[in-house]
Amino acid sequence: MDIATSNSNPNTWTNWITAPYSSDIGNNDEYMGTLSGLSAGTYYYAFRYSYQSCDYVYGGFSSDGAGGGAGGIWDGITYTSGVLTVNSSNASFTYPQCCYFSTDTDPTPIPTVTGIQGTYSCTNSGLSISSNGTIDLSASLPGNYTITHTLTNCPLTSNQDVLISLGNNCNTPTFTPLSDPSNQVVASSLGNNEYRITPSTASVRGAVWCDQPLNLDYSFTISAELNFGSRGNSTIDLGADGISFVLHQDYQPTPVGRIGYFNIDPSIAVEFDTYYNSNQSIDLGAPISSVIDHMAVQLDGVSDHTSSVNNLLSPYSFENLSNLTGGDIEDGNYHPVVFHWDVNNLSFKIYFDNQLIGTVNRDIRNDFTGLVYWGFAASNGASWNEHRFKYVNSSFWYGRNETDLNDVYNQWQGDITAPTETIIDPIDNSTLHHTSSWFNPCNWSASFVPDYDTDLIVPQQSNYTNHPIINYNTSIFSNHSVLNLDMDRDGDIDSDDQVQGKGFAKSLKLEGDGLFFIKTDEGAEIQVKD
Repeated sequence: MDIATSNSNPNTWTNWITAPYSSDIGNNDEYMGTLSGLSAGTYYYAFRYSYQSCDYVYGGFSSDGAGGGAGGIWDGITYTSGVLTVNSSNASFTYPQCCYFSTDTDPTPIPTVTGIQGTYSCTNSGLSISSNGTIDLSASLPGNYTITHTLTNCPLTSNQDVLISLGNNCNTPTFTPLSDPSNQVVASSLGNNEYRITPSTASVRGAVWCDQPLNLDYSFTISAELNFGSRGNSTIDLGADGISFVLHQDYQPTPVGRIGYFNIDPSIAVEFDTYYNSNQSIDLGAPISSVIDHMAVQLDGVSDHTSSVNNLLSPYSFENLSNLTGGDIEDGNYHPVVFHWDVNNLSFKIYFDNQLIGTVNRDIRNDFTGLVYWGFAASNGASWNEHRFKYVNSSFWYGRNETDLNDVYNQWQGDITAPTETIIDPIDNSTLHHTSSWFNPCNWSASFVPDYDTDLIVPQQSNYTNHPIINYNTSIFSNHSVLNLDMDRDGDIDSDDQVQGKGFAKSLKLEGDGLFFIKTDEGAEIQVKD
């Protein structure tokens, strides 16, 4: 007896095993062989026979359509090899990335065991996913989703989390690499959203700060790639000091030592530390090794991991990531990182190499008193490395007033320098209005879930060249946009917001002579209060 993974002629197979006589079955002799050690997949099997040292013939099977049938000499058409299906006992799987933006290419899962799969599902209806696990990102709402893989004909399941954020379709963040060689600050731009934070030189430091601040009253996702140099990829670590992702309140602070964030106050720093300070207490709790690198989260520019006040997340050892050699991130390669602040659940998550490596459960808004700037810093000492940063994507909102954290109105923003189109007033059917793109797809969908009493502001006409009628979706009037509001204030946009016969209260602020139109179903009643 032999078995193969392809449906080929058995006379080409080479791993035949003996099938000893087993017993008489009526007038027939039964021979039985045992197959073992097969991984999940589809196999083809056949027997071969030889009588008195004659040439082998190969036995095939036929089917009568009801699971029965007779056998004959294998011909690949009527009499074929038997088919054996071995189901997987491992339902685990991954996606190519941990985190996606709604504008990314739709991902498909990668099962740990190739071959037979099951079905994929998610209990959260906000995720658009097919049974084969393909995620429709553009049709999914932002959020963190748990996807379940259930094997076919086997009660085994496995879960995998995927983070989805709104894609950035219009606003492009800009960055300033700080350069002051007289003070050993030497960051530079390499073009195409790539920056060198420090060269491979001793006793220098650098920082690349984003020019657009964050309003922490809204969630944000920042995706980047970090390269920590290659001087640590040995038994003796020659590289230092690492890269830090820093949230800070001052505009473009000058980096100093200890991975660039030392003494920046107020601040929250995610340090990717590539040097173990064996003679200082700051790295206590980190892996005691010159090769194994670690991540930690520190408050207000204090790098002491033993501080109950300033250490927000204990050191995470990179030896926990199986894709790294010996826990060393100084391998000369770019590593994807994602930072996600969830204002609804008050959690700050850190992803490295597409794996969640840390979560800070804390309302970080209380650590600042205004809008928060962000970026990456690094420093070199007696040991050094080249440190690089690539910007990938982001999704964040910084409000209308960049100096006031409390100014959190959902003001519609966008490019109004040129009219998008001219439309006729749907009320009097004669007045012409110039429309412009006032909707900001970088941060919001067409549905507004309010956090405050005033849900949005429509700017007044006199402040702008063009009339601020929002041009985003044309499903109300032929040339007008749709604005869906969370009428019942339950935190989502759904059919409950349009229940007939139910009264809702909603606040809409118009600046000056701001103009908007309302369309309802026939017979609906609307009360507008000045």
